[in-house]
This record gives sequence, C-alpha cells and structure tokens, in this order.
Amino acid sequence: DIDYIEVTKSTGLSVYEAEDTANVLTGNAGVIGDSYCSGSNKVGNIGPGSSSSIEFTNVLGALNGKTSYLIVHYKSTESRTAYLVVNDKQVKTLSFSATGNEPASIITEIALHSLNNTIIFYSDNMAPDIDKIEIRFIESDTLYEAESVDNSWSGNASVGFDPDCSG
Repeated sequence: DIDYIEVTKSTGLSVYEAEDTANVLTGNAGVIGDSYCSGSNKVGNIGPGSSSSIEFTNVLGALNGKTSYLIVHYKSTESRTAYLVVNDKQVKTLSFSATGNEPASIITEIALHSLNNTIIFYSDNMAPDIDKIEIRFIESDTLYEAESVDNSWSGNASVGFDPDCSG
C-alpha cells in the first residue's frame, strides 16, 4: 500500500575525497589504492577503536537552516558498522552492507554549522573503507497524497481508509 510520495529538491553539493591530505588519519587508517573508487583511492583500516579513524575537516554545511544530508561512499567485503561523530559529538551508529568490488553509498541526515564542521568515522571493530563523502542540502519538499483525486488508478488499485495514514 502507498500512503504518499515525497519529492525532495536538493541543492548544493560538496564532495570530500577520503584520501585528501586535508583529512586527519589516525592509528592504522591509511590511503589504499583502489581503481574502483573515485580518485583511484580510499581510506581503509579504520578501527578498531577511536584511535584509528578518519576525520574530514572544514566541511561546509547548509546556509539558511536548510537540512543537510551526508552521503557516505564506501567499500566493504562484509557488513560493518561505524560511529559517526559530527563536531565532536557522536550522533549515530551507521550500518554498512557488504559491497564486493563496487563502491556503494548510504545517506543520513545530519546537523551542520554553516562553516568549519568536522566529520569523524571510527568503529569498535573495523569500519568499511571510505571512498568519499558528499554533503547535500535540501531546499524544499513536495508531498503527493496517493488518494488525491488528481491521480488515476488501474487494475485492482483502490483508495481505502486507514487511520494510520496521512490522508
């Protein structure tokens, strides 16, 4: 059943390569060549523990209170988790699926200042290898109700009442 579809217009995009020399790598974390990754490099050996991490510095946030989304491009031979720390505050634990040879990505909403943010990844075990991160800003949302009279249905599709739905 479909309740509604939300279409989001994103503006602003900042890309930060993991292997950029502006980033801070601690412990065993280091740049590893990988032709499947952007820039033919990634950062691996993140973890175990916070003493082996990657810190992206001087990350730009959204202006005018726009919502910021973090897109993490990564590679991993198995499912892994990593802690996300934004501006010295641990905000969430991220789960990453196994990717094989091809990089994959996950997206999560984060709160950023307009300038000079730091984003750190570390893990109690081993985090996935990080290819790059992107920051996207959300400009506006448009909501389309499934039961709107402007929509058409075919086959056995129908509109029904559900108290848990938005309309």
